[in-house]
Amino acid sequence: MHGKKILLVDDSDVVLEANRIALEDGGYAVVTVDNPFSVPYLLRKEKPDLVLLDVNMPTMAGDLVARIVSSHPLQRVPIILYSTLPEAELAERVKSSGATGFLRKTSDRTQLLERVKGWLTAGP
Repeated sequence: MHGKKILLVDDSDVVLEANRIALEDGGYAVVTVDNPFSVPYLLRKEKPDLVLLDVNMPTMAGDLVARIVSSHPLQRVPIILYSTLPEAELAERVKSSGATGFLRKTSDRTQLLERVKGWLTAGP
């Protein structure tokens, strides 16, 4: 999985930095952005292998970003909704948005890396 690129989208600088460090320590290249409107551009420019997308952002909800991106036929990248919302709500948002899956925000770096590896192995 080394050499895979992850696009990490979150409006919290603390979350972006903590997860960037964890993912880079796990051997991934990481591109971070705090603006969900930049996601379509960064998908074309950076060509990430996976997107970790915060759900609750003030300018645009992550599940809306996922819906927009997943409706584009050329964007075949796993999109993982990343939030503190209850699992049942996240599962519903995955279904309605076309995202690949979800991950509840956690400080458990091992869980984050295991789940990311699983989605990268499974593909879009």
